[in-house]
Amino acid sequence: MDEESKQQLEMHVSGATVVHAGPYSNLEIPVVMSNPDQNFFEMWINPFCLTNINNRFEEFQQSYSTIRSQIDPILISKLLTYFNWRSRKVGSYFAAIENSKRHCQHIGRLLLRSDVCYAGQAHALALARFNTDNSISYLCNYLNHYLQHPELQFDQGAVFGAVVYLDTKNGTNIADKYIDQWDKFSRDNSELKMNCIDGVNRLMGSIRDLSSHPM
Repeated sequence: MDEESKQQLEMHVSGATVVHAGPYSNLEIPVVMSNPDQNFFEMWINPFCLTNINNRFEEFQQSYSTIRSQIDPILISKLLTYFNWRSRKVGSYFAAIENSKRHCQHIGRLLLRSDVCYAGQAHALALARFNTDNSISYLCNYLNHYLQHPELQFDQGAVFGAVVYLDTKNGTNIADKYIDQWDKFSRDNSELKMNCIDGVNRLMGSIRDLSSHPM
């Protein structure tokens, strides 16, 4: 395998399955292209990256409780910085559970760039959890762009669901201006809309439960 093919394979494994350019491609973020070492991966990433919080809540909660006292902003930043969907997903989960608003810009830019797959839902959950003007702005900017691109089937549903969740929580109606775009994007699939909204609501409930659980 030549060097270019090897690099493409590594990018694919890291989650860069779709190469795309857009208005957010040049947003600056800290990036480490090398993979986490095995010990770091086994302790901080592997127990959480493939676990569905809702369907396997007790398992996630048990794993999280054993390491929660060691989670700090530096660790979360490190997880978010690796060019790997697994670590970025876990970093956003941790930021959401700990309500670490200091990571809002980092996570918001990761969502907008959408460099890797599988992590966007976790980014959207973290931004919804922060519930600040800035975090809501990132969600809206995502919808403004990506709902216009049905060829990019990324995390539009999760982000739309996060905006609906925040409308319910805050008594706002931000999602209203995206309904027509969402219906066009999803081809008027009302079942998909409800699944996206319900999925975010259930995940946010799990995140709140994890946050309030004593160490």
